[in-house]
Amino acid sequence: MIEQFRNQELAQLHSRMNYDDILKFFAGMIEFMIREKILKKGNPELMAAQLALPVTAWINLCDREPSREEEAMGLIEKHVKQFFEIYKR
Repeated sequence: MIEQFRNQELAQLHSRMNYDDILKFFAGMIEFMIREKILKKGNPELMAAQLALPVTAWINLCDREPSREEEAMGLIEKHVKQFFEIYKR
């Protein structure tokens, strides 16, 4: 992890894997759900960030502190439910 700060290639790989690819996937999924009238119209990229980035942070927390997995999973469940309460049609 620290190596990414010294190596530009690793930094780019880390950004792609932990940010770009995740947001691209979630934005595509949200665009689909908007088209299918499952979710309200909105900015898919922002909605993807709102949904995915906190989940990613909690998963990373579990990687560093496995003893907090139950806490993180509870937060993820509440977060996803709240997202759909806000954006569901």
